Amino acid sequence: MNISKSNRIVLQKILNEISIVNEMTMRYTKEEFLDDNIAQRAIAMTIINIGELTTVFPDNFRQAYSQIPWRKIKGLRNIIAHKYEIVDFEDVWETAITSVPELEKHLFEILKSS
Repeated sequence: MNISKSNRIVLQKILNEISIVNEMTMRYTKEEFLDDNIAQRAIAMTIINIGELTTVFPDNFRQAYSQIPWRKIKGLRNIIAHKYEIVDFEDVWETAITSVPELEKHLFEILKSS
């Protein structure tokens, strides 16, 4: 699929947000993260940014790259943004160290193939 300039810009913005998550998770152990309210909020806000940016893509783009769990990304964004009081930061940590790097890999593949 040929990627439009605007979609390419959004992909780069998401990758920039991902680099923030990656940098944060490299600075902390899970235990340190769970004890640091500022780190929790920083990663949570960055995940919100990623989720918000994914909503910009048109349906045909999301369908073309259906290996990416677009609805789950948006769903997590909504939970963190609107139900912050019930957020489990162990789940946020697991997302940050497993799902975010996986998303990064997919986005680099998209950019490379276009």
